[in-house]
Amino acid sequence: MSNKELLKLRIKALNAVGEALKAIKDVYEASKEKENPETLECLSENLKKMEELYEACVDCCLDGITKK
Repeated sequence: MSNKELLKLRIKALNAVGEALKAIKDVYEASKEKENPETLECLSENLKKMEELYEACVDCCLDGITKK
C-alpha cells in the first residue's frame, strides 16, 4: 500500500470516528428533555468514551502522518 493510500485511510478513519462522535452528541442533546436520568447518564458516559476514542484516533493517525 502506498503512503498516499494509507493517508487516505487514516483520513477516512478520522472522519468516521468524528461523524460517530457528532451523532452521539446530537442524540445526547436531543434526549436531554425527554429521557430519564439513567438513560442520560448512560448517554453521557458513552459520549465521554467516544470523545476519548476520537482523541486516541487523532493521536494515532496524526502520529503516523507527522513522522514522515
